[in-house]
Amino acid sequence: MKHLARDIFKFLVIFLILFHLYPEYKYWTNKYKEEVNGGEVYQAIEKSKKRGKKKKLILGDSVTKQFSESDIDTNIYLNLASNQAISLVGQFCLLTNYVQTKNEIDTLYLIYHPLSFSNNLDNSFTFHYFEKPFYGNEYMPLLTEEVKTQIEKIPFHYLAKYHPVLTSNWSPTFSNGEKKKSFISNISRIYLEKIVLLCQAKNIRLFIVSPPINQKFKNEFLAIKKSTKNFYLKSYFENLKYYPESNFFPDHIHLNKNGLNYFSFQELLTNSTPK
Repeated sequence: MKHLARDIFKFLVIFLILFHLYPEYKYWTNKYKEEVNGGEVYQAIEKSKKRGKKKKLILGDSVTKQFSESDIDTNIYLNLASNQAISLVGQFCLLTNYVQTKNEIDTLYLIYHPLSFSNNLDNSFTFHYFEKPFYGNEYMPLLTEEVKTQIEKIPFHYLAKYHPVLTSNWSPTFSNGEKKKSFISNISRIYLEKIVLLCQAKNIRLFIVSPPINQKFKNEFLAIKKSTKNFYLKSYFENLKYYPESNFFPDHIHLNKNGLNYFSFQELLTNSTPK
Protein backbone atom coordinates (compact mmCIF):
# COMPACT_ATOMS: atom_id res chain seq x y z
CA MET A 1 0.00 0.00 0.00
CA LYS A 2 2.89 2.34 0.76
CA HIS A 3 4.26 1.91 -2.78
CA LEU A 4 0.79 2.39 -4.27
CA ALA A 5 0.28 5.62 -2.38
CA ARG A 6 3.71 6.83 -3.45
CA ASP A 7 3.02 6.01 -7.11
CA ILE A 8 -0.35 7.75 -7.01
CA PHE A 9 1.28 10.82 -5.46
CA LYS A 10 3.95 10.85 -8.18
CA PHE A 11 1.29 10.54 -10.87
CA LEU A 12 -0.69 13.44 -9.42
CA VAL A 13 2.42 15.63 -9.23
CA ILE A 14 3.37 14.85 -12.83
CA PHE A 15 -0.23 15.41 -13.94
CA LEU A 16 -0.32 18.76 -12.15
CA ILE A 17 2.93 19.89 -13.76
CA LEU A 18 2.10 18.78 -17.27
CA PHE A 19 -1.56 19.64 -17.35
CA HIS A 20 -1.67 22.84 -15.30
CA LEU A 21 1.65 24.32 -14.28
CA TYR A 22 3.31 24.16 -17.71
CA PRO A 23 0.23 25.66 -19.47
CA GLU A 24 0.28 28.44 -16.86
CA TYR A 25 3.93 29.09 -17.69
CA LYS A 26 3.15 29.24 -21.42
CA TYR A 27 0.19 31.54 -20.76
CA TRP A 28 1.92 34.08 -18.52
CA THR A 29 5.00 34.24 -20.74
CA ASN A 30 2.83 34.38 -23.92
CA LYS A 31 4.97 31.55 -25.25
CA TYR A 32 1.85 29.71 -26.42
CA LYS A 33 1.15 32.42 -28.99
CA GLU A 34 4.23 31.28 -30.89
CA GLU A 35 3.35 27.59 -30.71
CA VAL A 36 -0.38 27.13 -31.19
CA ASN A 37 -2.34 27.07 -34.43
CA GLY A 38 -3.14 30.64 -35.39
CA GLY A 39 0.13 32.16 -34.23
CA GLU A 40 -0.03 34.64 -37.11
CA VAL A 41 -3.30 36.00 -35.68
CA TYR A 42 -1.67 36.85 -32.36
CA GLN A 43 1.16 38.54 -34.26
CA ALA A 44 -1.33 40.64 -36.20
CA ILE A 45 -3.17 41.62 -33.01
CA GLU A 46 0.08 42.68 -31.35
CA LYS A 47 1.13 44.78 -34.36
CA SER A 48 -2.34 46.36 -34.59
CA LYS A 49 -1.98 47.82 -31.08
CA LYS A 50 1.33 49.56 -31.62
CA ARG A 51 1.74 53.22 -32.41
CA GLY A 52 3.34 53.85 -35.77
CA LYS A 53 3.76 56.35 -38.57
CA LYS A 54 2.68 54.16 -41.47
CA LYS A 55 -0.28 55.60 -43.33
CA LYS A 56 -1.25 52.51 -45.32
CA LEU A 57 -2.71 49.39 -43.75
CA ILE A 58 -3.18 45.92 -45.25
CA LEU A 59 -5.75 43.43 -44.00
CA GLY A 60 -6.25 40.04 -45.60
CA ASP A 61 -6.42 36.27 -45.53
CA SER A 62 -3.70 33.61 -45.73
CA VAL A 63 -3.37 34.03 -49.51
CA THR A 64 -2.62 37.71 -48.97
CA LYS A 65 -0.19 36.86 -46.18
CA GLN A 66 1.85 34.41 -48.26
CA PHE A 67 1.68 36.70 -51.30
CA SER A 68 2.73 39.87 -49.48
CA GLU A 69 5.43 38.77 -47.07
CA SER A 70 8.36 38.94 -49.49
CA ASP A 71 7.16 41.71 -51.78
CA ILE A 72 6.09 44.77 -49.85
CA ASP A 73 7.64 48.09 -48.85
CA THR A 74 7.49 47.85 -45.06
CA ASN A 75 8.46 51.49 -44.77
CA ILE A 76 5.11 52.45 -46.26
CA TYR A 77 2.69 49.61 -45.48
CA LEU A 78 1.77 47.91 -42.22
CA ASN A 79 0.83 44.36 -43.13
CA LEU A 80 -1.75 42.74 -40.80
CA ALA A 81 -2.76 39.96 -43.19
CA SER A 82 -3.35 36.74 -41.27
CA ASN A 83 -6.00 34.13 -42.08
CA GLN A 84 -9.55 33.93 -43.43
CA ALA A 85 -10.51 31.90 -40.36
CA ILE A 86 -10.74 35.09 -38.29
CA SER A 87 -13.49 36.16 -40.71
CA LEU A 88 -14.34 39.78 -41.45
CA VAL A 89 -15.15 40.11 -37.75
CA GLY A 90 -11.50 39.59 -36.91
CA GLN A 91 -10.44 41.95 -39.71
CA PHE A 92 -12.73 44.61 -38.25
CA CYS A 93 -11.25 44.07 -34.78
CA LEU A 94 -7.72 44.54 -36.14
CA LEU A 95 -8.74 47.73 -37.93
CA THR A 96 -10.44 49.01 -34.79
CA ASN A 97 -7.31 48.28 -32.75
CA TYR A 98 -5.17 50.26 -35.13
CA VAL A 99 -7.53 53.23 -35.22
CA GLN A 100 -8.08 53.28 -31.45
CA THR A 101 -4.31 53.31 -30.89
CA LYS A 102 -4.50 56.76 -32.50
CA ASN A 103 -2.67 55.70 -35.63
CA GLU A 104 -3.58 57.97 -38.50
CA ILE A 105 -3.92 56.06 -41.74
CA ASP A 106 -5.13 57.38 -45.06
CA THR A 107 -5.55 54.07 -46.94
CA LEU A 108 -6.80 50.59 -46.12
CA TYR A 109 -6.31 47.64 -48.47
CA LEU A 110 -8.67 44.76 -47.71
CA ILE A 111 -7.23 42.01 -49.89
CA TYR A 112 -9.48 38.97 -49.79
CA HIS A 113 -9.94 35.85 -51.88
CA PRO A 114 -13.60 35.57 -53.01
CA LEU A 115 -14.03 32.27 -51.17
CA SER A 116 -13.04 33.92 -47.88
CA PHE A 117 -16.25 35.95 -47.77
CA SER A 118 -18.33 32.83 -47.09
CA ASN A 119 -16.88 32.42 -43.59
CA ASN A 120 -19.73 32.62 -41.09
CA LEU A 121 -17.69 31.57 -38.04
CA ASP A 122 -18.96 28.05 -38.51
CA ASN A 123 -16.00 25.94 -39.53
CA SER A 124 -13.39 23.81 -37.79
CA PHE A 125 -10.86 26.67 -37.65
CA THR A 126 -13.10 29.11 -35.75
CA PHE A 127 -12.17 27.76 -32.31
CA HIS A 128 -8.43 28.34 -32.73
CA TYR A 129 -8.29 31.33 -35.02
CA PHE A 130 -11.22 33.43 -33.88
CA GLU A 131 -12.64 32.36 -30.53
CA LYS A 132 -9.35 32.03 -28.66
CA PRO A 133 -7.85 35.42 -29.67
CA PHE A 134 -10.99 37.53 -30.12
CA TYR A 135 -13.91 36.13 -28.12
CA GLY A 136 -13.35 37.83 -24.76
CA ASN A 137 -14.04 40.99 -22.80
CA GLU A 138 -11.71 43.15 -24.88
CA TYR A 139 -13.56 42.66 -28.15
CA MET A 140 -17.06 41.82 -26.88
CA PRO A 141 -18.39 45.37 -27.55
CA LEU A 142 -17.52 44.85 -31.25
CA LEU A 143 -19.37 41.54 -31.57
CA THR A 144 -22.97 41.27 -32.69
CA GLU A 145 -25.49 38.86 -31.22
CA GLU A 146 -25.19 36.76 -34.37
CA VAL A 147 -21.47 36.35 -33.77
CA LYS A 148 -22.11 35.29 -30.18
CA THR A 149 -24.76 32.81 -31.31
CA GLN A 150 -22.35 31.23 -33.79
CA ILE A 151 -19.64 30.82 -31.17
CA GLU A 152 -22.07 29.24 -28.72
CA LYS A 153 -22.84 26.54 -31.29
CA ILE A 154 -19.26 25.23 -31.05
CA PRO A 155 -19.00 22.23 -28.69
CA PHE A 156 -17.02 23.07 -25.54
CA HIS A 157 -16.64 26.68 -26.67
CA TYR A 158 -16.56 27.67 -22.99
CA LEU A 159 -13.19 25.90 -22.63
CA ALA A 160 -11.41 28.17 -25.11
CA LYS A 161 -9.95 30.42 -22.38
CA TYR A 162 -9.15 27.55 -20.00
CA HIS A 163 -5.34 27.73 -19.97
CA PRO A 164 -4.57 24.04 -20.66
CA VAL A 165 -6.83 24.36 -23.74
CA LEU A 166 -5.89 27.91 -24.73
CA THR A 167 -2.19 27.05 -24.79
CA SER A 168 -2.62 23.79 -26.73
CA ASN A 169 -3.71 22.75 -30.20
CA TRP A 170 -6.68 20.77 -28.95
CA SER A 171 -9.99 21.77 -30.48
CA PRO A 172 -13.47 20.21 -30.58
CA THR A 173 -14.74 18.45 -33.68
CA PHE A 174 -17.24 20.75 -35.29
CA SER A 175 -19.23 20.78 -38.51
CA ASN A 176 -21.94 23.27 -39.39
CA GLY A 177 -23.80 20.73 -41.50
CA GLU A 178 -24.27 23.13 -44.41
CA LYS A 179 -23.61 21.55 -47.80
CA LYS A 180 -23.81 24.73 -49.84
CA LYS A 181 -22.96 28.20 -48.60
CA SER A 182 -23.69 31.56 -50.13
CA PHE A 183 -20.81 33.57 -51.55
CA ILE A 184 -20.97 36.07 -48.68
CA SER A 185 -22.24 35.02 -45.28
CA ASN A 186 -24.52 37.15 -43.10
CA ILE A 187 -21.68 37.87 -40.71
CA SER A 188 -19.32 38.86 -43.53
CA ARG A 189 -22.00 41.15 -44.98
CA ILE A 190 -22.52 42.89 -41.63
CA TYR A 191 -18.83 43.36 -40.91
CA LEU A 192 -17.96 44.47 -44.42
CA GLU A 193 -20.42 47.28 -43.86
CA LYS A 194 -18.84 48.05 -40.49
CA ILE A 195 -15.41 48.28 -42.13
CA VAL A 196 -16.82 50.61 -44.79
CA LEU A 197 -18.50 52.85 -42.21
CA LEU A 198 -15.39 53.04 -40.02
CA CYS A 199 -13.30 54.02 -43.01
CA GLN A 200 -15.80 56.71 -43.96
CA ALA A 201 -15.86 58.05 -40.40
CA LYS A 202 -12.06 58.27 -40.30
CA ASN A 203 -11.62 59.53 -43.88
CA ILE A 204 -9.72 56.41 -44.88
CA ARG A 205 -9.68 55.42 -48.54
CA LEU A 206 -10.80 51.81 -48.86
CA PHE A 207 -9.52 49.44 -51.53
CA ILE A 208 -11.23 46.03 -51.65
CA VAL A 209 -9.27 43.80 -54.00
CA SER A 210 -8.53 40.16 -54.62
CA PRO A 211 -5.23 38.30 -54.90
CA PRO A 212 -4.65 36.34 -58.15
CA ILE A 213 -7.45 33.84 -58.84
CA ASN A 214 -7.22 30.35 -60.30
CA GLN A 215 -9.01 30.21 -63.67
CA LYS A 216 -10.81 27.13 -62.32
CA PHE A 217 -13.18 29.53 -60.51
CA LYS A 218 -13.86 31.87 -63.41
CA ASN A 219 -17.36 30.67 -64.36
CA GLU A 220 -18.42 30.46 -60.72
CA PHE A 221 -17.29 33.99 -59.93
CA LEU A 222 -18.69 35.45 -63.13
CA ALA A 223 -22.09 34.08 -62.11
CA ILE A 224 -21.76 35.64 -58.65
CA LYS A 225 -20.75 38.94 -60.21
CA LYS A 226 -24.00 39.06 -62.20
CA SER A 227 -26.13 38.57 -59.10
CA THR A 228 -24.20 40.91 -56.80
CA LYS A 229 -25.86 44.23 -56.07
CA ASN A 230 -23.53 45.53 -53.38
CA PHE A 231 -21.57 48.47 -54.82
CA TYR A 232 -18.29 47.51 -53.18
CA LEU A 233 -18.49 43.88 -54.24
CA LYS A 234 -19.54 44.69 -57.81
CA SER A 235 -16.38 46.76 -58.18
CA TYR A 236 -14.41 43.97 -56.50
CA PHE A 237 -15.58 41.35 -58.99
CA GLU A 238 -15.01 43.61 -61.98
CA ASN A 239 -11.30 43.68 -61.11
CA LEU A 240 -10.70 39.95 -60.57
CA LYS A 241 -7.76 38.57 -62.51
CA TYR A 242 -7.62 34.88 -63.48
CA TYR A 243 -4.46 32.84 -64.03
CA PRO A 244 -3.51 29.26 -65.05
CA GLU A 245 -3.73 26.37 -62.59
CA SER A 246 0.05 25.92 -62.74
CA ASN A 247 0.46 28.94 -60.43
CA PHE A 248 -1.46 27.39 -57.54
CA PHE A 249 -1.17 24.62 -54.97
CA PRO A 250 -3.56 21.62 -55.15
CA ASP A 251 -6.06 23.54 -52.98
CA HIS A 252 -6.51 25.79 -56.09
CA ILE A 253 -6.29 28.89 -53.87
CA HIS A 254 -2.81 29.47 -52.47
CA LEU A 255 0.05 30.41 -54.75
CA ASN A 256 2.87 27.93 -55.30
CA LYS A 257 6.50 28.88 -55.84
CA ASN A 258 5.87 29.54 -59.51
CA GLY A 259 2.97 31.85 -58.69
CA LEU A 260 4.85 33.70 -55.97
CA ASN A 261 7.74 34.33 -58.35
CA TYR A 262 5.44 35.43 -61.15
CA PHE A 263 3.12 37.88 -59.40
CA SER A 264 4.04 41.18 -57.80
CA PHE A 265 2.13 42.13 -54.68
CA GLN A 266 3.45 45.66 -54.91
CA GLU A 267 2.04 45.87 -58.44
CA LEU A 268 -1.34 44.69 -57.15
CA LEU A 269 -1.40 47.58 -54.67
CA THR A 270 -0.24 50.10 -57.24
CA ASN A 271 -2.88 49.08 -59.76
CA SER A 272 -5.75 49.00 -57.26
CA THR A 273 -8.54 51.52 -57.69
CA PRO A 274 -10.48 53.14 -54.83
CA LYS A 275 -13.74 51.39 -53.98
